[in-house]
Amino acid sequence: MEKRLFFIAICVIASCLAYMSNGKTTYWILTEGFNIKGLKPQEVIDGNQTYLDSLVWVQMMTEVERISPISAKSFYSKGNDKTNKETVNSGLKEKNSSQKSTSDIQTISAMSTVPNQSEYDALMDFYQAMDGPNWSNNSGWSSANPNIPQSVSNFHGVTLDENGHVKFLILYQNNLNGTIPESFGDLTYLEHVQLVWNPFIGQLPQSIGNLVNVKDLILYANNMTGTIPSTLGNMTALESVHLYVNNLTGSIPSTITALLNLKFFSVYDNDLTGTIPSNLGNLTQMTHFYINGNAITGGIPSSIGNMAAMKELYLYSNQLTGVIPTSIGNLSGLTRLYLNGNQLSGVLPSSLGNLSNLQFFWAQDNNITGQIPMEIGGLQVLDSFFVYRNNLTGTLPSSFGNMPGLRQLKLEENEIEGPIPASYSNLTYINALTLNNNKLTGAIPSGFCSFSNISHLALHNNFLEGNIPNCLYDKNMWQFTVRYNYYNFEELAYAKTKVGDYYLYAPQYLKFVDTVYVQPNGTMNLTVDDGNYQGSPSIYRWKKNGTYLHDASPNNKVISINCNSSACEGMYFLEITNPDFVGPHLTGNLYYVKIGSDLNRTICLVDD
Repeated sequence: MEKRLFFIAICVIASCLAYMSNGKTTYWILTEGFNIKGLKPQEVIDGNQTYLDSLVWVQMMTEVERISPISAKSFYSKGNDKTNKETVNSGLKEKNSSQKSTSDIQTISAMSTVPNQSEYDALMDFYQAMDGPNWSNNSGWSSANPNIPQSVSNFHGVTLDENGHVKFLILYQNNLNGTIPESFGDLTYLEHVQLVWNPFIGQLPQSIGNLVNVKDLILYANNMTGTIPSTLGNMTALESVHLYVNNLTGSIPSTITALLNLKFFSVYDNDLTGTIPSNLGNLTQMTHFYINGNAITGGIPSSIGNMAAMKELYLYSNQLTGVIPTSIGNLSGLTRLYLNGNQLSGVLPSSLGNLSNLQFFWAQDNNITGQIPMEIGGLQVLDSFFVYRNNLTGTLPSSFGNMPGLRQLKLEENEIEGPIPASYSNLTYINALTLNNNKLTGAIPSGFCSFSNISHLALHNNFLEGNIPNCLYDKNMWQFTVRYNYYNFEELAYAKTKVGDYYLYAPQYLKFVDTVYVQPNGTMNLTVDDGNYQGSPSIYRWKKNGTYLHDASPNNKVISINCNSSACEGMYFLEITNPDFVGPHLTGNLYYVKIGSDLNRTICLVDD
C-alpha cells in the first residue's frame, strides 16, 4: 500500500503538471512496479487519466477536511498546494515541522465521564484486536485497566459527548494492525469514525450496521480486505462514506440505497466487482459518487437520472457495458461526468445537451458509436470534452464552435469524416484540439490563426489537403501534427523552416487518382502533380504490385505503361522524396491499371 500511496503522491505533482501541458509528462516512474488500479493498462499510460487519478485523491482530502472535527483538520489543511502535497505524502516522509503529527492531536475537551460497560469493553477489544501496544500513539489506552471501566477522555483519538459517550474516534496513521472486532458495533453513540492510513484493518464487521448515529465513515488507505457488509444499509444517519484505496472485494451492497441521507460515497481503487445497484436513484441527496478503478460490470442504471442533487459522477476504469442512459440528462447540476475506460456502447444521448452546468465530460476508451449530438454544443461552461478512442462516425458538429469556455476537445481515433467546421475558429480559449486518426477532409480553417492559447493541435492521419496556415507554425505550439494527410512539398516548405522534428509534419500520402483502362497492346503515361515545389527537384520511384520498377530518379515523374500482355495490370505505387527535406516523403497507391477489351463508354450526368 505504501508504494501505491507514494505513487499517488508523485502523481499529484507530476501528472497535474502533465495535464496542464496536455499530456507532456515522463512515465519512467511506472517502470518501477508502482500502479494504481484506476490506471488503464496500455503501452503508454494516458496522461489525461493519470492526471484524473491524482486529482481524485486531492478531492478526497478536501472533502475529508471539510467534514472532519477540529481535532483532525490539521491533516487536511488546504491552505496551499504545498500543504496538500505534503499531506498526500505523509505516509512516507516526516511532515513539515509546521504541520501537526499524530501525537500532536488534541481531543476536544469533554467531561471525564466513564462510558457505559459495553462502550468501554468495545474500546478495550478494539485496542487488543488492533495491536494497540504497538500503536504510534497509545496514550491513555495503554494504561487503562481492561477489566474496570474508567474515564477514557484522555484516550488518544477519542472524543466524548457531554454525557461521556464516545462521539468521535480518530486514529490517523497510528499503526493500527488487525481486524476490527464485532464488539465495535457497541459504540452506538459514535458520530464520526476516522481510521485512515494504517498498515492493515482487515474486514469490516457485520456489527458496523449498529452504528446508526455515524454520519461520516472514513476508512481509506488501510489495506482493508473482505466485502462491504450489507448491514451498512442500517446506518441511516450516514452522509459520507470513504472506503477508497483499499483491497475490498465483492459488490456494492444494494442496501446502500436505503441511506437516504447519503451525499458522498467513494469506494474507488479497490477490487470490487458486481453491478451498480439498479435502484441507486433512490439516493436523491447524493452529490458525489466515486466507484472508479474497480472491476464493476453491467450497465449504468436508468434510475441514476433521479439523483437530482448529483454534482460529480466518477464511473471510469471499470468494465461497465450497455448504453449511456438518456435519463442522465436529468442531472442538471452535474459538473463532472467521467465514463472513460469502460466498455460502453450505443450512442451519445442528445440529452447530454441538458447538462447546463457540465464542465468535464470524459468518455474515451469505450465502444461508443454514432454521431456526436449537435445539442452538446449548447453547453456554455464545458471545459473538456473527451471521446477519443471510440467508434464515432458522422461529421464534426458545427455547434461546438458555440462553446466559449471549451479548453480541450479530444476526438482522435474515431471514424469521423467531413471537413473541420469553420466555427471551430471561435474557440477562443482552446488549449488542446486533437482530431487525428479520423477521416477528415478539406482544409484547415484559416480562422485557427486566432487561437491565442493553443498548445496542442493534432490533425495527423486524416485526408486533409490544401494550404497549411503558416500562422500555426508561428505559434510555437508544444505539438502541432499534420503528418499522414495529403500535403505536398510546396505546402510543407514553411513547416520545414519552423519545426525541428519532421515527423510532426511528414510523411504524407499521395491521393489515389483512379482505375485506368488500357487497350490491349496500348500504352499509357502515368504521372502525378507534386505541387510544383520551388526548391530542389523531387525524386520519383514507382513500384507495381509491391515491386520497384526502377531506381529513384528525378526523371521518373512520368512512366509509360505498355500493355502488350496482362503483366501491365496491377496497382501502381509512387514514392517521392526531395533533397531539401531530410526524412519526409510522399507515398501512396495512385493508379490501378486494367486492360479493357471494350473501351466504348456512355458518359452519364448524375446528381451528387
